[in-house]
Amino acid sequence: MKISKCRMCKSGNIEKYLDLGSTALADNFLLENQLKDIELKYPLSVYICNNCGLSQLGFIVSPEKMFNENYPYDSSTTNTGRTHFTKMGIDIVERFELKPEQLAIDIGSNTGVLLSGFKSKGLEVLGIEPSSNVAKIAKINGIPTISEFFSNKLAKRVLEKQGKASVITGTNVFAHIDDLDDFVFGVKTLLSKKGILIIEAPYFLNLLENLEYDTIYHEHVSYISVTPMKKFFEQFGMEVFDVEKQSIHGGTLRYYIGQKGVYENSKNIEKFLELEKISKIFE
Repeated sequence: MKISKCRMCKSGNIEKYLDLGSTALADNFLLENQLKDIELKYPLSVYICNNCGLSQLGFIVSPEKMFNENYPYDSSTTNTGRTHFTKMGIDIVERFELKPEQLAIDIGSNTGVLLSGFKSKGLEVLGIEPSSNVAKIAKINGIPTISEFFSNKLAKRVLEKQGKASVITGTNVFAHIDDLDDFVFGVKTLLSKKGILIIEAPYFLNLLENLEYDTIYHEHVSYISVTPMKKFFEQFGMEVFDVEKQSIHGGTLRYYIGQKGVYENSKNIEKFLELEKISKIFE
């Protein structure tokens, strides 16, 4: 599906600045019985929104073609991944003084490594993971997991069964989602009044400065920075109240998002906004 408007601000003022031709799906490694089949290729080009600044792919592949029973990425494979995500869960519990009876939900939970950090601190946990093969591993590891794509419709079902969540996380998943409005509606359905949404995504500025062109592929439909993120969540009565740098995946930002006015804004927000302006990453 070719895009005609920005997925964050809905402006039609989008402009192509990079074209990598047509490529096969990066994470769809062929099985032996598929080697004689024609491998489909899809356009791979990047557009910038001249209104809000979001960089995004110009052609969207159906997520069912990428996140399925053969999805190969396992966040528990490397020691770096296990350490980062487990520590992330523990750090969030300690920073926001979460209690054992509270619910933590991870969207795109993979094998449940992040949720294991929350679980080690006594929280109730729930994973939502569309790729059935990695969801199965999470369940074997004792992490309750729903094997579906996250949506507002699913969020309403979870709310009926388990109530409000105190924290919702999404690591390396927000940049994969085309319908971001439905994502936010689902999050708002599930979050308690003081609940926090915490997103990790590769930082667009790092991609440019380090020429990380190999991180541009069909799973990554958005290339995210603080400026468009701040504007986007304001549309829903929410705000990015803190941003932290993380070293994983070639340079990542961790965004802390809550209901408007609930949490004090960190000085980090203005620092990143100014950095992006000086770096001219939207020009």
